[in-house]
Amino acid sequence: MLFLFSFVGKVKNGSNHWKDVKDKILQIFFPSSCYIQAKSNISMFRQGSDEALYETWERFNVMLIKFSNHGFEDIAQLNIF
Repeated sequence: MLFLFSFVGKVKNGSNHWKDVKDKILQIFFPSSCYIQAKSNISMFRQGSDEALYETWERFNVMLIKFSNHGFEDIAQLNIF
């Protein structure tokens, strides 16, 4: 959360837009292949055969948090679940 406030003045990459910096960081630490795999895992989410509903819900939420830039809107997340 403090990362945003660590920039003072112009960003070293020549851009002063937060979106540009965020996109570059995501490209470095979360390449498009990982993004595609994460979206696929979320969209193909299924409950285990012996898994309780609350355990499934917890696992689904952990997956959404882990891949926070998944791009699914709330209604899509509910439909997937």
